Amino acid sequence: MEYQFNSGMGISSISFIPTPSGGGSPAWGAITGTLSDQTALANALNAKAASASLSSAAYTLSTQYASSTHVHSASDVTSSTFALARMGSGTPNVSTFLSGEGTWLLPVYANLSSLPILGTAASTNAVLYALTSQISSAAYTLISNYATAAQGTKADSAVQPGTLSSAAYTLLTNYATSTQGLKANTALQQFGYASGGGAVTQLTGKGTGVTLNTPCGTIVMMSTALAAATITSFIVTNSLATSTDLIYAQHESVGTLGAYQVTPNTYAQSSFKISVRNNTAGSLAEAIKLRFTLIKGVVS
Repeated sequence: MEYQFNSGMGISSISFIPTPSGGGSPAWGAITGTLSDQTALANALNAKAASASLSSAAYTLSTQYASSTHVHSASDVTSSTFALARMGSGTPNVSTFLSGEGTWLLPVYANLSSLPILGTAASTNAVLYALTSQISSAAYTLISNYATAAQGTKADSAVQPGTLSSAAYTLLTNYATSTQGLKANTALQQFGYASGGGAVTQLTGKGTGVTLNTPCGTIVMMSTALAAATITSFIVTNSLATSTDLIYAQHESVGTLGAYQVTPNTYAQSSFKISVRNNTAGSLAEAIKLRFTLIKGVVS
């Protein structure tokens, strides 16, 4: 015997085998039981869609899904950005670049002219700076190009040799100390000693020597008489003086100004002389005050 079911399911009929003689329940192929009880099976089959019409994800075979790991071409990426750490080995930061070998590296330049122009006033292309051999402004000068404290002041390369540069070109710390050489006052643009002067007075006469171990200072001469058109000299012992130094001295105050000619001379190691001439036609007995400054010098 044969019963028809929903042909849309691809099932056209189902057959059963009558109960053989002798009694028992009828058999429906592999399904057993009373025929009226098989309506549940028919209803269940009717609720199913044909296999040819399956389209939702609920009915899709697992083989039709992408695997958990797969590869895309670069052209498939149309938005967002990659994490820098994923683009190469090494450490990405503002100082490194991604090399052709896939590594984040620090740039290395063969020479100064290959440095890039960074675009700000504080970061100028190196080729716009003068070489050390062409330096003419303190803004471009390395500290090493200035004299050490033991060498005294240094001439600026832009001016004539032997002409001292202005304090604006040199840090105050690059000048010699008051006991080693001249010092510049950066605030006032002045040239000279900032400190370290001294004073001394002759004891017995205008030819009596004095000792003053400072780079500058005053000397008060005795008031003994100095005849007209006469020269007297005395030795100044000074531990800072050398035979290559230059001494500047003048009549500062006390006595008849303009009446005397003051001449430093006889430079030696640790001493020099000062000669004073009475330029008037009469004798002068005045305790005149002299001022001197020692300027360090070398011959090579």
